[in-house]
Amino acid sequence: MALESFNEILIQLRALGLIDQGIKKRGVNDRSSYWRITPLGDRHLVSLLARRKPVAVPEA
Repeated sequence: MALESFNEILIQLRALGLIDQGIKKRGVNDRSSYWRITPLGDRHLVSLLARRKPVAVPEA
Protein backbone atom coordinates (compact mmCIF):
# COMPACT_ATOMS: atom_id res chain seq x y z
CA MET A 1 0.00 0.00 0.00
CA ALA A 2 1.31 3.44 -0.83
CA LEU A 3 2.22 5.63 2.15
CA GLU A 4 -0.10 8.38 0.90
CA SER A 5 -3.06 5.97 0.83
CA PHE A 6 -2.22 4.68 4.31
CA ASN A 7 -2.07 8.24 5.67
CA GLU A 8 -5.45 9.06 4.11
CA ILE A 9 -6.97 6.02 5.82
CA LEU A 10 -5.47 7.10 9.17
CA ILE A 11 -6.92 10.60 8.75
CA GLN A 12 -10.36 9.20 7.97
CA LEU A 13 -10.31 6.85 10.97
CA ARG A 14 -9.21 9.73 13.23
CA ALA A 15 -11.88 12.05 11.78
CA LEU A 16 -14.52 9.42 12.53
CA GLY A 17 -13.25 9.09 16.10
CA LEU A 18 -12.36 5.42 15.65
CA ILE A 19 -8.63 5.72 16.47
CA ASP A 20 -6.33 8.04 18.46
CA GLN A 21 -2.61 8.35 18.75
CA GLY A 22 -1.18 5.85 21.21
CA ILE A 23 -0.09 7.28 24.57
CA LYS A 24 1.95 4.36 25.89
CA LYS A 25 5.47 5.28 27.03
CA ARG A 26 8.11 4.20 24.51
CA GLY A 27 11.91 4.07 24.53
CA VAL A 28 13.86 7.23 23.81
CA ASN A 29 15.04 5.89 20.44
CA ASP A 30 11.53 4.84 19.34
CA ARG A 31 10.32 7.52 16.91
CA SER A 32 7.50 5.49 15.34
CA SER A 33 3.85 6.48 15.42
CA TYR A 34 1.42 4.23 17.26
CA TRP A 35 -2.35 4.15 17.17
CA ARG A 36 -5.01 2.82 19.51
CA ILE A 37 -8.67 2.09 18.98
CA THR A 38 -11.08 4.40 20.80
CA PRO A 39 -14.09 3.17 22.78
CA LEU A 40 -16.26 4.28 19.83
CA GLY A 41 -14.01 2.36 17.44
CA ASP A 42 -14.23 -0.73 19.64
CA ARG A 43 -18.04 -0.60 19.73
CA HIS A 44 -18.16 -0.13 15.95
CA LEU A 45 -15.77 -3.03 15.35
CA VAL A 46 -17.79 -5.32 17.62
CA SER A 47 -21.03 -4.32 15.87
CA LEU A 48 -19.47 -5.16 12.49
CA LEU A 49 -18.18 -8.55 13.60
CA ALA A 50 -21.03 -9.68 15.84
CA ARG A 51 -23.16 -12.46 14.46
CA ARG A 52 -26.74 -11.36 14.37
CA LYS A 53 -29.55 -13.73 15.27
CA PRO A 54 -31.96 -14.17 12.35
CA VAL A 55 -35.28 -12.42 12.87
CA ALA A 56 -38.21 -14.82 12.86
CA VAL A 57 -40.98 -13.78 10.49
CA PRO A 58 -44.45 -14.60 11.85
CA GLU A 59 -46.56 -16.76 9.55
CA ALA A 60 -49.75 -15.18 8.30
